[in-house]
Amino acid sequence: MNLSLFLLYAILNLIAATQCDGRDEHLIGQSFPDQYLSGSIHYFRVHPSDWQDRLHKLKWAGFHAVETYVEWASHEPEPGNFTFSGGLDLIKFIEIAQNESLKVILRPGPYICAERELGGMPWWLLHLHPDINLRTSDERFMTYVQRWFDVLLPLITPKMIYNGGPVIMVQVENEYGNYHACDFEYLTQLSNIMKNHLGADIESEFEAQKLFNEGPLINSEFYTGWLDHWGLPHQTTSTEEIIGTLDRMLAMNASVNFYVFHGGTNFGFGNEAGDLTEKYFATRDIALNYFPENSGGTPPSNSTEKIAYGNVDVTPVASIFDILPQLNFNESDLPKTFEELFVPNGVVVYQTTLKNSISSPAELHVEVHDRGYIYIDDQYAGVLSREQEIFRFPIIASVNQTITIVVESEGRVNVGSNLNDFKGLVSTPTINSNILNDWKITPLPLYNINELQHHLNYIKDNLNDDKKQFNMLKEVNFGGMVFYEGFLNISEEPQNTFIRTDDFSKGYVWINDFLLGRYWPIIGPQLTLYVPHGILREGENHILILELERVTTTENLQVSFTDKPEINGPVPNY
Repeated sequence: MNLSLFLLYAILNLIAATQCDGRDEHLIGQSFPDQYLSGSIHYFRVHPSDWQDRLHKLKWAGFHAVETYVEWASHEPEPGNFTFSGGLDLIKFIEIAQNESLKVILRPGPYICAERELGGMPWWLLHLHPDINLRTSDERFMTYVQRWFDVLLPLITPKMIYNGGPVIMVQVENEYGNYHACDFEYLTQLSNIMKNHLGADIESEFEAQKLFNEGPLINSEFYTGWLDHWGLPHQTTSTEEIIGTLDRMLAMNASVNFYVFHGGTNFGFGNEAGDLTEKYFATRDIALNYFPENSGGTPPSNSTEKIAYGNVDVTPVASIFDILPQLNFNESDLPKTFEELFVPNGVVVYQTTLKNSISSPAELHVEVHDRGYIYIDDQYAGVLSREQEIFRFPIIASVNQTITIVVESEGRVNVGSNLNDFKGLVSTPTINSNILNDWKITPLPLYNINELQHHLNYIKDNLNDDKKQFNMLKEVNFGGMVFYEGFLNISEEPQNTFIRTDDFSKGYVWINDFLLGRYWPIIGPQLTLYVPHGILREGENHILILELERVTTTENLQVSFTDKPEINGPVPNY
């Protein structure tokens, strides 16, 4: 738990529409208290249909402000292509917060950490400049940072408190003291960009002594819990521990930000229901003890309505090997990374033909980022794993057989000195130390649902079941590398629910073309995915699943929709 108390510093940490008076350790703001309580709710982790509900619950808990990161990677998914709509409508989120009488603290990075891949920076930076020095004054990096802020900050300026908006602070970078570069020029450039755009009422700098000796006490990340990792036990923090520490900090006249107030969901390639818990009500009691003026308002419902819609049958549509002939591919002497292929995430299929005879078995050696499934022709052979450091595997193959490695990216490193984290086959592949050449490389369009559905529909319309390769794979890999689909029928206004994938092992699930995220119940601890009501519709709802490994049965496959989450499932013992 992070209990350090941080000083507010306008240049290196926060640019604020307030003044910091180091003499009496108070914030002097415009219609804002000297001491505040804020909570982190990341808009990109909450479906927009739930924004008002979550922000209302924050306000009713006695908080003054909401804090959120702004994720560059989501807003600029491709170079120069900016998006601020739907679940990325930051301005709408800010306006809802203002309507709830909440102030707003923004943390736009460019690096945000936030337990997001590459710390929220765009993956395509590695495509454009593989040797780029991220989070430094490297001109190649700062060129794109400048362009990003030139788009973002003019949107924020009208929402600053001195322009009648709710934004009281904008943070520069994040946790830079933990980064190896320690590039003061970089921080200075970021600060100048911020000041040039946000301008009014921003002090240029403080005396150095205030950074170390004086200033208001602020805990900008008071951890209310901890994150879960696949394959490790679910993490919890007791209400008593949180409330006791919060009470002590507020008694010291410290301002506190809950990291996080509501965690939300990492939808998509990254993947809570907003219910009020014992910890919520205990926090509210402490908050109103110190800030009684924040009481009142309409109490939120104790929980969001959820429905157990029951079981839904799913059937196979096509193997990934069925759709490969339809897809664009790359030919290369040696494998290319996802970044070289301009593939943001997901799955890429690498194939080569064995030209020379080999011993039996022979050792296949290649470093994979992050998980690689090996096939000899269409026969599953085994798996390579970065997490388990398995980069060597014995295979049996003959001349002219096809070696296929289906590589899944499990997300880029988000913190530390190794941010230039490339995906795919990232070393030269060898068999018994002999280089494997002449690769055919095919990305799956998992990040483009319209293209993916087009290819799957073609398979459904043009291939008979007896020609689909998943029938051959049933005896080999138990239904792995197969797309499945089903239909959930809802007869009334949709409500929130959770989907369980107990018949499946590892993969992705879409509902109505919305990528919910990854499932991996065989290693836990998360066994359900939250399905917000905003992605469902009355009538027929399409479910699409890509299973990478295996299913428990090839008959009567089902997913189930339940009204209860399960995030504390069993995990492996070894």
